[in-house]
Amino acid sequence: MAQHAARRAVVARPPRPRLDRAGYAQAYRLADEPAWQATIAEAIGVVHAAGIDYFIGEPESVGQGIGSKMIADFVVTVWQTFADVSSVVVAVQQENAASWKALERAGFDRVWAGHLDSDDPSDQGPAYVYVLARPLE
Repeated sequence: MAQHAARRAVVARPPRPRLDRAGYAQAYRLADEPAWQATIAEAIGVVHAAGIDYFIGEPESVGQGIGSKMIADFVVTVWQTFADVSSVVVAVQQENAASWKALERAGFDRVWAGHLDSDDPSDQGPAYVYVLARPLE
């Protein structure tokens, strides 16, 4: 990732053996990642958005609702950090049902399905693009 303003967070949960860190999330302006911005624009058109990446770190934490809560809570931080963006955009592999279901539970809408034109190996294969618009104040 280029050097620019990115917001990162480690998601903690109440202390339990080996489960003190449940996940990680980071956000960035699409405009700060021109190649990725072009990839997203080819899929859904030009958007003035932030992108987020996230994961649940411990397999024992999957399927407990942590992902959707983590995403929803982190998006609040994204709105505060990047006051100039109108939406949050996430690309996810279609085979990663846990991830896209967490996005849906966090309020994101699926707006596109297909193959992204990206050289990144993690973007290969059928993908979905999800968008969450900034709430009106």
